[in-house]
Amino acid sequence: TDQGSIEQQTPTAPASMASEAGGAGAGASISRSERGAILLGVAGGLAAGAALGVTLYEAWRSAQGRAHAHQGINRSDSGPRFEATLPCGNFPIQLYSLGTPNGQKVTILLEELGLPYDAHFINIGRGDQFSSGFVAVNPNSKIPAMVDREGPDGNTVNLFESGSMLLYLAE
Repeated sequence: TDQGSIEQQTPTAPASMASEAGGAGAGASISRSERGAILLGVAGGLAAGAALGVTLYEAWRSAQGRAHAHQGINRSDSGPRFEATLPCGNFPIQLYSLGTPNGQKVTILLEELGLPYDAHFINIGRGDQFSSGFVAVNPNSKIPAMVDREGPDGNTVNLFESGSMLLYLAE
């Protein structure tokens, strides 16, 4: 099915672990102190789990063999992945978000304060947050993000992280 499945792996304990545990291998009866010694002496959860006879879940796999539907969205590098400009409306405040809890917080405060703003939909499932325009506003590539074109002393201010945006608006 397209829902995917979870593959289980029940590894076996390496011989070195059996000797460290006084001859006890995977699934064998070992004392609590021996279990602690094994867990502390092992670099890696699979080997520790095997020594205790525990089944560990290795990875989520979809029917297409991907780890999950959004594999590749989060990476260790930063910066824009493609060139695109952000839409810009008529009001000084431009909000780039989605209907997530963090995005809703900022929208609610803008409405409560009666501040005029333009809201722009950022489709994070499609990866819009990785466009060059969005990354220029928020280098973390996370929503929400906001631009105040009439900030302090008339300067443009780029804002990100919902808590920071709320403080800025409140001040």
